[in-house]
Amino acid sequence: MSALANSSVLHMPVSSTLDILAEELGAVAGRVEREGSLRISAIEALSARQDAERELRIERLERKITEQLETIKDGSPGLDGEPGEPGLQGLPGEQGERGEPGEPGEQGLQGEPGPKGDTGPQGLDGKPGLDGKAGLLPVCKIWAEKVWYTADVVLHLGSTWQAIRDTAKEPPHEDWVCLAAAGRDALPLVVKGTFDPDIVYRRMNIVALNGGTFVALKDEPGACPGVDWQMMASAGRRGERGFKGDRGDRGPQGLPAESSNGIISWNVDEKSFSVTPIMINGSEGAVLDLRPLFERFLSETQS
Repeated sequence: MSALANSSVLHMPVSSTLDILAEELGAVAGRVEREGSLRISAIEALSARQDAERELRIERLERKITEQLETIKDGSPGLDGEPGEPGLQGLPGEQGERGEPGEPGEQGLQGEPGPKGDTGPQGLDGKPGLDGKAGLLPVCKIWAEKVWYTADVVLHLGSTWQAIRDTAKEPPHEDWVCLAAAGRDALPLVVKGTFDPDIVYRRMNIVALNGGTFVALKDEPGACPGVDWQMMASAGRRGERGFKGDRGDRGPQGLPAESSNGIISWNVDEKSFSVTPIMINGSEGAVLDLRPLFERFLSETQS
């Protein structure tokens, strides 16, 4: 029979064979799908039944516990039960209040020096400080042969000294610095009038010459002007000619001409460098202005 079937299959067309194979595979796939659906349905039904049974048991247990609790009365505390297993880690609680500072701990070990940091920026200038108290020198003492200490101030030989180191040396000495030297009596200026070459002059004598003023720099200074004379003031330039004055009053009648000739003296005006002749009859002659003559003389002698 199988041989006949196989013989018939071998003699069947190829397209018929593929159709038969597709039908067989479709039948197998349908059977597998049906069996899978049945199994899934059975599993779902079993899970639903188990869930229902579990809920029922829980409900019965809760009811029983409630009934038991209703019958229980407060009695004496029972014994502590055995500790249960640790529960899961709870969530962090809220921040508590700050506690009291603890006691200082022991001094820790000295740490190793850290590396040198970079130089910081230049800081701002600080405010000026308060004025300090006025400095005072030590009380000045009369020098004596003893040991003097740094900054001591003494009076010796008319001068004031301060020690720059501990010393027993007498000032002046390199151990002392002079704060104030002894003074000397100064020579007064003495006005001697117009210079006279026949007079012996002394230091600080003042003379007038050619409209200038000179002071002697040493005793017996010699001719003036000279190297031993110091000019203090020179003659000023001639001023501008003044305005013509008003005509004066008519004078008294003069003596006859033959008796008025002749000069008996001169009236010298040092301020204006002028001279006025005094005639025999007492009258004044014409004023002679000598300033231009003196200025020329001074210019020639100085050049």
